[in-house]
Amino acid sequence: MCIRIPRGTGPDDCCPYIAREYDEEMFCLVEQGFEAPLIAQFAWHGFFPMASRWSGKVVMLAKIHQKRCVLRLGELHISKKVRSRAKRFTLTVDRSWDAVFRGLDRFHVEHNGTCWLYPQLRDALRELHRPVAPPPLLEIEISAAAPPAAPGREAIMAKLRAAQAKAASPLRGARFHTVELWDDGGGGGGAGGAGGERVLVAADVGIAIGACYTSMSGFSDRAYPSAGAVQIAALAALLRARGFEVIDFGMSMAYKLELGATELPRGEWLALQAKLRNADVTLEASTAGTAAAAATDAAAAAAIHVAGARGGGGGGGGAAAAGADAAGEGEGGLHASALIQWMREQQQSVSA
Repeated sequence: MCIRIPRGTGPDDCCPYIAREYDEEMFCLVEQGFEAPLIAQFAWHGFFPMASRWSGKVVMLAKIHQKRCVLRLGELHISKKVRSRAKRFTLTVDRSWDAVFRGLDRFHVEHNGTCWLYPQLRDALRELHRPVAPPPLLEIEISAAAPPAAPGREAIMAKLRAAQAKAASPLRGARFHTVELWDDGGGGGGAGGAGGERVLVAADVGIAIGACYTSMSGFSDRAYPSAGAVQIAALAALLRARGFEVIDFGMSMAYKLELGATELPRGEWLALQAKLRNADVTLEASTAGTAAAAATDAAAAAAIHVAGARGGGGGGGGAAAAGADAAGEGEGGLHASALIQWMREQQQSVSA
């Protein structure tokens, strides 16, 4: 079912009503067109931003599912095959926009005849891809029930101010990311690059809001078996190290369920997303991110062992260098196998 959202009507006005009053899977045709704030605000409300051809022109859609496919990061299933094949791959973030979208175009055209990530949508997503300076923190009132000397009062105030500032921002703290998985040409299955050249074998694009990462689309090279599963597993580990809690996959597919994702009814999904969207976490490196990112960088670095340029040995560089590389800012990126091993250790420590 499709409903038109007229110009001048924003997501804050219509999304809660549509989600509450319509039981069907809904597509909202957004007459305002492709604007970064609109995309961010629809995602903020748990809707999935899309593009499609309608009456001969490209239009913006926002979809609300009856059931949403969501992976809680602690419930990721990591198979022996994925662990074995991860050894040759490296993960980066926001490293190669053009190569990622060329791969998406090839993949979608081969499988669907066209790629729904039309140029108009990409241009708007680029605005969410660039670093965005946070808005100034707004003054808020604290109840008199919390006296000035109350333990944790400053922490509570900081969280409330951050949440209020994010809600007031047109972009709602949303950031669009490209996530790349590379083969560096070293041994094992797959075609490998000529002369050891680095090859992009899988990628994902998505929007991060709070502690939720929404995967919009992805691809993998069939010449590299399990590369797509490795990329998702390594991304899940990095997200968890950064303080994220879930990957939102949108529609359900068999391979997503095999990785441990579950289908949430609309009400449960919207409640979960509303709970997570104000979390103070980021996928960027700690030098450009929050205190939460800095803390998780340091905690994860010792286990992940990132070398500054991939050839620099096991654990060189220390926590600070590892933190930068973890977000794809270093030369080499993260070893996928080390990320996945770190994730397994985290899961085992919780279950022990």
